[in-house]
Amino acid sequence: MAYDGGGCKNNKAALVGLLSLFFVALVNGVSGAGEEPGSSNAAIKTLCEPTTYRETCEEVLVKSNVDSKDPRELVKAGFHFAIEQLKAAIANSPTLKQAATDPMAQKAVDACDELMDYAIDDLLTSFDKITDSFDVHRVNAYLENLRIWLSAALTYQETCLDGFENVPGDTGEKMKNLLKTSKEMTANGLSSLCKTRIIIWTKSLQHVGDEFFILYSLANGSKLESSIRICIALARDVEANCRSSVIQASRAVVIPTIVLRTSSVTDELMRLSTSWSWGYQTVNSGLMIILRFPVSSLGSTAIVWLGAEESNEYQEGEPSWVSDRRGLLEATGANIKANVVVAKDGSGKYKTITEALKEVPLKSNTTFVIYVKEGVYEEQVLVDKKMTYVMVIGDGPTKTKITGRKSVEDGTPTFKSATFAAVGSNFIGKDLWFENSAGLYKGQAVALRVQSDMSIFYNCRMDGYQDTFYPHAKRQFYRDCTISGTVDFIFGNAAVVLQNCKILVRKPKPKQPCPITAQGRMESDEPTGIVLQNCTISSDPDYYPVRHTSKSYLGRPWKQYSRTVIMQCQIDDLIQPEGWLPWNGDFALNTLYYTEFDNRGPGAAKENRVKWKGVKQITAKQAINFTPSLFIQGDDWIKNTGIPYTSALMKI
Repeated sequence: MAYDGGGCKNNKAALVGLLSLFFVALVNGVSGAGEEPGSSNAAIKTLCEPTTYRETCEEVLVKSNVDSKDPRELVKAGFHFAIEQLKAAIANSPTLKQAATDPMAQKAVDACDELMDYAIDDLLTSFDKITDSFDVHRVNAYLENLRIWLSAALTYQETCLDGFENVPGDTGEKMKNLLKTSKEMTANGLSSLCKTRIIIWTKSLQHVGDEFFILYSLANGSKLESSIRICIALARDVEANCRSSVIQASRAVVIPTIVLRTSSVTDELMRLSTSWSWGYQTVNSGLMIILRFPVSSLGSTAIVWLGAEESNEYQEGEPSWVSDRRGLLEATGANIKANVVVAKDGSGKYKTITEALKEVPLKSNTTFVIYVKEGVYEEQVLVDKKMTYVMVIGDGPTKTKITGRKSVEDGTPTFKSATFAAVGSNFIGKDLWFENSAGLYKGQAVALRVQSDMSIFYNCRMDGYQDTFYPHAKRQFYRDCTISGTVDFIFGNAAVVLQNCKILVRKPKPKQPCPITAQGRMESDEPTGIVLQNCTISSDPDYYPVRHTSKSYLGRPWKQYSRTVIMQCQIDDLIQPEGWLPWNGDFALNTLYYTEFDNRGPGAAKENRVKWKGVKQITAKQAINFTPSLFIQGDDWIKNTGIPYTSALMKI
């Protein structure tokens, strides 16, 4: 897929960063070409060369003191080093909290603990999945997963620091310094996946004269036709044996293979040089080596497969949970086959959702259904990271209400203020109403926070004022939902698509501006952003009379590479002609990515929009990249659930 644009806490996050680097090593490997044999410094320099924070990468790996040019050994050593630091730091974990004199600073430290645990858990799980069962048919999906996981790890660290904003004392600055290296290492993992040099690791050549095949798979969806000229050279201690050939590709078929023979057996590294300017996405099997190229003209990458001859043996059918969920989502009321029923009036097994969640089998891949009958449920709900494949179904977005009132003004960090938080992967919410009733003058107060990967919300409502809806991290899809608020009420750093949703601006404080979105992408390589497709952006009845004095905007840039896409939406007259609002001076105006495509309504006119460098004009071909099928790989996990879903651009 092509993307336009494009202490205690320290050591936990360092572990996150080093794990991310291990993933990069699995995909890319390193070479010590041009250095003395056995030089670990050469391998470190090669591995770190394409990263955003190269000096940090080299410094961390040099400290591992491992005399090896094997990238796996280097990163294992770094991983071990980080674990030992973590063990030592855990013994002193209360230090920052004890030093903090402000209660909010202490709560922010607690939030950091939770956030780093999320990051470590995500990356450890990811590591296990890739090393234990690497399916060559799914390599593109693995690479997308890596980007999502690394982005989430980076987001969690940034969220930790966000908790110290406007908090007295120097605890926040101390935390920032502690997290500096770990954040940079995590960002390095992302940049390596996107900007890897032409370097590969091979262990598959066993005998002189072994044949190996080259299959090309480009990681973007364009169909530009061109040619590739390749030259394969063996390791530095083997006489070069180069051949060149030209391959043509212009449609979705497996590109023909080229057969080359090795002239010598080697455990060393191989280099491959090439130049091209085209791309197409396909999937092949028989992987022995993966190599990724930058395709600078497209801002994308190519994957080269070296391995056995291509096979067309693909697994057919769908996982059992997909068909199970389809039937469950089509049911309503008494027809719902629930594992547990929650009812305020006592007619169910439990009276609260929190009680019902205690029955969820942990780390399961079988859907667990909780049916919540009509009623008002005053509780703070957490579907934690071990509660996977949970489905919560209500009686409708005006009948089953989950409400809370925690807020920053009352002493709760934004991250912890959510009335309902979905963390475990593959969560589905249907026919529910999420509310934070803290009120207009209580500042940030979240109704719904979601960091569940591949999560779906259908026919739900989220009501609040500032920071109502927090799509925090990972891939999310919302269909036929209603979201209301005043300031930044859709914010976060998930890869999220809202389709056919109603966005309502509520009456704010007098003359208070109302930016709808505040997207939090920190690095240009993150695959995240807020996409509104075929949504309606309009005024709540109480807001309508004051829309010209309390002005509304499509969004503002919360972080340096903020990315928001508004496409095929109905935009009413509440949106100002400028369209977008600055965050603070010229912050992020050149690096953000904001675009509007094929919108309609009195607020959709673009003639007087701001002229920032980061505001883009895109074509339909470019807009396709932000549809659910490509932006969040939705065809893999949404299409067969029974949820209404349009994978591409809509015909409006």
